[in-house]
Amino acid sequence: MGKSLRYLLGLGLAAGLLYGCGGGSGGSSDDGESPDTTVTFAGLTTQAQVTTDNAPAFTAAVLTNSIAGASPSAVIGVAARDDQAAAPKNPIYTGSSSRMYTGGSEGAANPLFTESSRVDIRSVLSAAATAITVDPITQNCADGGSITVEMSVDPDSSSFTGEVTFANCVEAGLTSNGTMALSGTLNPDTETINGLITLAFTSFTTKSQGSESTAAVDITLNGSMACELTTLPFAFGCTQNFDLRDNLGNETFRTEDLAVVLSTVTGGSAVAITGKFYHPDHGYIETITPTDLIWLAGDPWPSSGALRLLGADDSSARVTVIDSTQYMLEVDNDGDGVFESNAIEDWP
Repeated sequence: MGKSLRYLLGLGLAAGLLYGCGGGSGGSSDDGESPDTTVTFAGLTTQAQVTTDNAPAFTAAVLTNSIAGASPSAVIGVAARDDQAAAPKNPIYTGSSSRMYTGGSEGAANPLFTESSRVDIRSVLSAAATAITVDPITQNCADGGSITVEMSVDPDSSSFTGEVTFANCVEAGLTSNGTMALSGTLNPDTETINGLITLAFTSFTTKSQGSESTAAVDITLNGSMACELTTLPFAFGCTQNFDLRDNLGNETFRTEDLAVVLSTVTGGSAVAITGKFYHPDHGYIETITPTDLIWLAGDPWPSSGALRLLGADDSSARVTVIDSTQYMLEVDNDGDGVFESNAIEDWP
């Protein structure tokens, strides 16, 4: 059980640090007053009629805000592996609700496997070598602040719980505050996660001023997601139930049973999105991904793939990616199965 707890504590530290520094490099933190961290979706909750007017807004918001869960899912995926050197790159990071950003033209290696995190995880794990419950362990973040990790395992059921608390943790230009809880069950034979791991975020805020190569980001989220680890190392997915506020745009969105699956492909990442997404001004739509969306390292938007938006009265839109600057938008306003309009749109 000692080895299991070392594994879990490492998972907690890795998830905490990587979520805090998953936004690329080069930005500088804002030490000003933090926004109100109470996040509750208060927008329309009825199903939206998909139209030529609202489809572009849904497209940008769905991609950006649902991918906010892809970064933590990638964190859990790589953190659960022992072979650190073989971890794949994850070029996807999120910006504000109107755009995405990446960590430079070459993409960004996961910070757990670089010197940027500057956290000696192995030395922390050694302190828990034979423990069943670990007292709070605090580690300094690379550029200021800290994270504190608690972890415990029930020796009878092999279930585990943990908590990662961020206190002005500054990593790679992102300043993070809030709490992330972890829970799940260990496989006592392999000492790995058995099935799903659940991450719950409480008024979690992360922000950065951005730079020439990265967009400014300031988001706060409440909610949870359940992540599946069985397809590691090249694919991992999470089902999200979040209220997420873009503090820069002053908009709050909601994801409901929204499954985001991220997989590694040559030169980048593939993403599939399925589930409900709520826009504060328009209500909710259902999303499906007929063809995986492909992000190449360094590109701000996908370069290929397709997304469907399904609304009230069988209204729908089909988004076919042309490249990382444009997409084809076809809209069936009246639900008769015929796209009445089509246009080439620029990504925001």
